[in-house]
Order: sequence, then C-alpha cells, then structure tokens
Amino acid sequence: AASYNLLKWLEEGQIDLCLSQRIRSKTIEIDWIELWSEELFVIVPKNHRFANRESIKLEEIKDEPFISIKRGNALRLIVDKLFKEAGITTNITFAAEEMHTVAGFVGAGLGVSLIPNVKGLNDYNVCKIRVSEPICERKIGVSWAANRYLSPAANQFKNYLVEYFKEK
Repeated sequence: AASYNLLKWLEEGQIDLCLSQRIRSKTIEIDWIELWSEELFVIVPKNHRFANRESIKLEEIKDEPFISIKRGNALRLIVDKLFKEAGITTNITFAAEEMHTVAGFVGAGLGVSLIPNVKGLNDYNVCKIRVSEPICERKIGVSWAANRYLSPAANQFKNYLVEYFKEK
C-alpha cells in the first residue's frame, strides 16, 4: 500500500501497526522503531551505456530520462530528497504506482531509476548499479499510534518484530 494509505489507516484506527518508512501525521503522534535499512540502486536497461558499471555517482544520471514512483509514496520522498541534497534536478518522464512498473519501464528502455533491490528485479531487462555517492538507502520500521490502545496481540507482534530484526 502507498505510504499515504498506511498513514490514513493508522490515523483512522483501521490498522494498529504498519511496516513503513518513518511516517508523520498532522493529526496523531506516531511512534516508529527502525527494523532494517535497504540500499537503493540505480537501475538502467541492459543495453545502456552504464550497464556494465559496478558503481555510479548519483550525479551521473542527472541528464537521463528518469522513471519515478508516484508522489504520495514515501520512497518518492526519499529519492526526491537524495536528488535535492545532491543538487540534481531529474527529468521525470513517467511516475509509476509501484516498483515493478518502474523496473518494467526501465527495462523497456524508457529511462533509469533509483529503487531498492525488489524481489523479481532480475526478471526485468535491467542492470542494478550500486551508488557510490551519496549513500542511498531507506529505513523501514514498525509504526503505531503513540497514544492509542494497542492490543496485547499487536503489542506482542510489534515486540517480536523488534527482537527478530535486532538479531539480523
């Protein structure tokens, strides 16, 4: 689900917990504990001039057509922030709902992107390149409404997640 849906459901009490990047609410206080972080990679079509690169600087793709995640997704916020901090304006040619669509567009030769290593990424006609600078990652954690009752089952599951990922 897109980050704005998770936030809305958390605010409305439809869900007790969610796995997401850190989300902020204008209406409720949200607690969040980091569970893991994911590296973000530049992906390019297999026939792209950068395809054989092991690493790349983010600024090297500034003039490439860019396939992005749609606004409202927390990954989009992170990617936009990384480019802004690097002083780069991207040429977004398409914004997709989810990462497999992004990978499909990149594989079709319509641009490049910056995404985590999603399951099935190798099924697309893309090459994944590690970003040497800046550090490109997103942090995933468990979120819940800070001042709302959390059932014993939800609390136990949250604690299980924290302990499970602490051992990883």
